[in-house]
Amino acid sequence: MLIDLNIEKLILSLIIGLIITAAIILGLIEWLRNKKLSKQNLISISTIPPNIVIYLVVAPYWEALYLWLNDFAVYSVSNIFIAFPLSLLLCDFSYYCEHRFAHKIPFLWRLYHGTHHTGQQFDIPLAFRVNGLNLFIAPLFYLPWLLLGIEPLVLLSAQLFVFHYQGWLHTELIGPNKVFDAIFNTPANHRVHHSKHHHGNFGGLFVIWDKLLGTYISPMDSIDYGLAGRTEDNSYLGIYADLWTRRRE
Repeated sequence: MLIDLNIEKLILSLIIGLIITAAIILGLIEWLRNKKLSKQNLISISTIPPNIVIYLVVAPYWEALYLWLNDFAVYSVSNIFIAFPLSLLLCDFSYYCEHRFAHKIPFLWRLYHGTHHTGQQFDIPLAFRVNGLNLFIAPLFYLPWLLLGIEPLVLLSAQLFVFHYQGWLHTELIGPNKVFDAIFNTPANHRVHHSKHHHGNFGGLFVIWDKLLGTYISPMDSIDYGLAGRTEDNSYLGIYADLWTRRRE
């Protein structure tokens, strides 16, 4: 069943908008409880402007590559109600692979991913503490699905959903839930990832890849966030530079 492109865009925009709204609501609740933004919050938010600049620079090149590769697809998945759920599953696997590589390969850890783990407060602003250099590498992990027939728009939407899904995970307002924690990446599962056990729970949307590949760690109490040996009083540039001058944990 084919669907009008405008309706398809509307459906995908609404799906992505819902998950972004969830993170915004949690962020507002956290702010209302704390009444202020801490220095750690401000450092996390400070990464947004440079990341926007990097995105505006690299996005056209990735768009051109996505469209070009789609011409070589061996099949076409045209039904949006099949293509999007399938894309979510495939993109989540790609996210798992890229995320795990970024932890296991020292160069990638220092180049961009370690920045996200420098925060010692686990709240919504931490979700924005992302080094935009990942935009030069992470999209490579999603290219195979274009050759299998996933439309670029659908694949990009699934990527954005998995990416923005991470926003609401960075909160202590939501406790463990055995049913959801067993299937999905939840705040309880992700809190473990930001502890000294950060070499586990790499999935974006699901924890099925972690369970299948032996990297799943169950939720736990009394978590210390951040990187061992790093003080909370860090600088705006330190979240980038310190990773190159200290031993990788």
